[in-house]
Amino acid sequence: MRTVLDKLLEWLYEGIVNIICVFLQTIFSDVNNQIGTIGNIVAETPASWNTEIFNMMVSVCNAAIVPIANLMLGCIFCYEIVAAIIDNNNLHDTNIMEVIYKSLIKLAIAIPIVTHVYDITMGIFELGAWTVRQSVGAINDSTTIDIGLSIDTIKANLLSMEPTLGNFAYLVALVITAFIVSWALKAIYIVINVVVIGRMIEIYMYCCLGPIPFTSILNKDMSSMGQNYIKSIVALALQGLLMMLCVGIYAALVQGLTISDAELEMGLLKILLMSIVLCFSLIKTGSVAKSILNAH
Repeated sequence: MRTVLDKLLEWLYEGIVNIICVFLQTIFSDVNNQIGTIGNIVAETPASWNTEIFNMMVSVCNAAIVPIANLMLGCIFCYEIVAAIIDNNNLHDTNIMEVIYKSLIKLAIAIPIVTHVYDITMGIFELGAWTVRQSVGAINDSTTIDIGLSIDTIKANLLSMEPTLGNFAYLVALVITAFIVSWALKAIYIVINVVVIGRMIEIYMYCCLGPIPFTSILNKDMSSMGQNYIKSIVALALQGLLMMLCVGIYAALVQGLTISDAELEMGLLKILLMSIVLCFSLIKTGSVAKSILNAH
């Protein structure tokens, strides 16, 4: 009877060790692969990230937004003429033709700007993507973890432990820890992907509606709308660089982490903690970029 119990305990012991190794392999591959994809997405331009969405936004912008922007330009043109007449003492000190000429010059400048807003914004984001690509050489985005020992070695060391109830309880606790960390990391990576992909979608929306705020850029009374729009898209472009900085900091922390079979629990918890910090840092990059440029 004792032999049967020993065999059963040994069988359970080996099964738990195999489960632990599977969780470890999943965790390390997730850290090394999932985080590494952030830099690839951030370095993409709106045109190259998803051409189908890009072409759709261009079509919507040209078909629906640009006509509205041109209508707004006409309204602003009339507003400037009326405002200039009122400001100059109700026609007493006003050269009407001079007012009209100035307004026409502004209109002539504004029309091509509004018509080519998509090209202007794409140029800003191309510059942002270029800065991200240039920063790759200075920022180490490799998130490879120094496991210290290979998974097979960890497995062999765990199996070499005496299959006692105490060691069995230790392995069960280790399985629970690895299970929680593994699924917590998956949830964190989902949030990170939402943040990174959400930024790209936000870029598309800003670009699509760009002609409307650009109509006010040359009007002194309404220029704050256009100026804030420019600050916002520059902040979105700058956010990509801030994301790369966050990944670089995370990579430096992770590469300084050594995991061995003697401290598996603490190593797993450290990976979880660093991933949580990375997640919140990426979420904050948008507000940091806007605060730097005073965009709102």
